[in-house]
Amino acid sequence: EFCSMAVTEDGRVYSWGPAVVCLGHGDWEEQCVPRLIAGLNGVRVHHLAAGAWHSAALSDRGELFTWGGRGQGQMPLGLGFPAMEPVLSPTKVDWFQERLSCVAA
Repeated sequence: EFCSMAVTEDGRVYSWGPAVVCLGHGDWEEQCVPRLIAGLNGVRVHHLAAGAWHSAALSDRGELFTWGGRGQGQMPLGLGFPAMEPVLSPTKVDWFQERLSCVAA
């Protein structure tokens, strides 16, 4: 709803949109053009999902990364619920013991 994202053939992720929490750049800066999400450097992403206030990326190794608003329990990071402080950069979710194959936000 508030941001757009794209993943390149080699797994890099770009996002753009208004200054909201789902962009993943670690700040509140509006992005009028696509900007590489530096917090995912070294991660080859093969699937993205963008919710209204949060985003998720799934790596080719089955690792889940999330960022954005967490006031409704959107991110299983063990940071408490509900919480008003957003997560502004991609953060790896370590709750899953198995390799994930799909993500939705």
